[in-house]
Amino acid sequence: MRDFFFDTANVDFIKSTMDKYGSDINPKLVRGVTTNPNAFSKVDKYHLDEWLDHAVVMGKLVADIRGDNEGEIHIQAPYSHLDPEVILEYAKIITNATQGTCKVGMKIPPYQKALEYVDQFNEYVITNVTGLADSSTALKCCTYDVGYISIIPGRMEEVGIDAQSAIAFVNQCNFGNTEIITGSQRTTEQIIYSFYLDTVPTIGEKCWADIFQGDNFQRILNMEYGYESVGPFSPTISDDNINLSLAFFEQMNKLGDTARKDLEQKISQ
Repeated sequence: MRDFFFDTANVDFIKSTMDKYGSDINPKLVRGVTTNPNAFSKVDKYHLDEWLDHAVVMGKLVADIRGDNEGEIHIQAPYSHLDPEVILEYAKIITNATQGTCKVGMKIPPYQKALEYVDQFNEYVITNVTGLADSSTALKCCTYDVGYISIIPGRMEEVGIDAQSAIAFVNQCNFGNTEIITGSQRTTEQIIYSFYLDTVPTIGEKCWADIFQGDNFQRILNMEYGYESVGPFSPTISDDNINLSLAFFEQMNKLGDTARKDLEQKISQ
């Protein structure tokens, strides 16, 4: 098993999972926790202050699991079409969200106006470009020195997109220090190929439930690593890829709208 993120804001779930299965998991492999407006809504957190308070709780939990302060808590910008200056103010607000127990990451959209501010974002947070469903946009984002790009294979496969080829193509390119996160996972098979393709998967509650069925957990623990290149040319990119990313951000914008209003009010004061 390699590094992974818990993809949930449910600290009770994380605790129970580690209590039951943590003896088989090197605690240093728990990279941290990734969240977004959807994850916060599932624990009834909609306001910006609630997100920040909960980040403290999540940070302490990850620090307890790992035994250090090198873990990461990722918090998404609440609205994908925010002015980059507003996103920068958001980065300043969340930079100490874990009170030093963990590093803080900020998930941003792959839009040009946000990417042009990455150097400034990086002064305060680890930058994570999320909601990516095609190899071309993913590679573009890597050129902006982001910490992570987050590809969403679980959602891609639900609409018939070949996620494995897209991830493998991106991963065989030379893009510096950027790491690939694979998110929105649904099944054990997706986790296995995410590890196989040398990415850092985010594992949510639904996926953990599948992992702990039968011998799936042992399959992950005992798997071999490495992958073959997919050839010199990019996998086909269609409107399905673009529409999937747009639908992702539409969902997040609706669920993050309350926090967006809180942010804009806080900045205006």
